[in-house]
Amino acid sequence: MSLLRPIQEGIAGRIADSLMMPIMYLLQGNVSEVPQRTHFWNNLHLKNTDAFGLDATMFETVSSDPRATRRWLGPLPLFHMAIFGGWEQFVVLTPKIHKETWFVGWIAGDAFGLSKIPLTGSVRLGIGPAQAQFFGVTIDGRQIDIDIVGYGTIGKAGKFAKIPLL
Repeated sequence: MSLLRPIQEGIAGRIADSLMMPIMYLLQGNVSEVPQRTHFWNNLHLKNTDAFGLDATMFETVSSDPRATRRWLGPLPLFHMAIFGGWEQFVVLTPKIHKETWFVGWIAGDAFGLSKIPLTGSVRLGIGPAQAQFFGVTIDGRQIDIDIVGYGTIGKAGKFAKIPLL
């Protein structure tokens, strides 16, 4: 059992996301897909010791995308900016049991985090230059089993276009 307790995004985060929405559509280069919502106010940065309660058999591992840019150029999050060569490939994850709100977390290189955005179904996550392990956690901190249900490319998301992108 995990000891991770997700902190849900607050009203300030939801307002900031709303204000950023037009910019995120522009940065992804299309309006036919739900834009990315990963901003510093939406994420909880975790310490390595937080991983002790996680069951690695419930992780989903995704290989790196060798074409993906590095994450940052100074203060600019390149991985968010598809029009500037950011991460274009994504994986789609879904919980095996769809009965409760959940949150997605990741371990990739030196990045270990948990999204504060509550999910009720599938989620798209960018594939970067490092192998990543993804996990799911409920609001009360229980780890849940998740599955990979697809892959795609921003701008060509097809049936995954309306799934949240984090």
